[in-house]
Amino acid sequence: MQSRDRPRWPVMPARRGRGRAPGRPGRRVFAGDDARVPAIARLAATSTSARPGYHPAMPKLKLLDIRCVRNQEMGGDEPYLKVRNNKVWSSEDMKAGMVVSLRSIAAISFKDEVDIALMEKDWRDDCLGTATVTADLVGQGQQEVNFTEEGAHYQLIYEVIP
Repeated sequence: MQSRDRPRWPVMPARRGRGRAPGRPGRRVFAGDDARVPAIARLAATSTSARPGYHPAMPKLKLLDIRCVRNQEMGGDEPYLKVRNNKVWSSEDMKAGMVVSLRSIAAISFKDEVDIALMEKDWRDDCLGTATVTADLVGQGQQEVNFTEEGAHYQLIYEVIP
């Protein structure tokens, strides 16, 4: 073989990588392209149901208000609310007769049931009560749960939405 029959530089095959159509280097693949795009890629690009953990019928807990009927401590309480053991709300001073809106808290998705606990900040935090909200309350309007442990009385108003 003569030297002029061989290319001077090694010839590399056309680059095929993610985002390129097979056999067409440099051409971007979009969800509307034909059968060359796998069906799962078209689904992921056009459907929200392809997101991990997303379920369209999953109920959501929407916290509305919390009312202090009777505080636990003389000067006032420092209550905080936990959903699934995560603190979602707290107050530095709450006394009998006060109502606080919780509507700014984003709705919390859950599958079958979700646990709620009202705690009072102290040198050793006190549990003022717990509750379990179930998915069968979807669409039944506003619900109320009373937390009455440790001498306190708080009312939580919530709704389970689709």
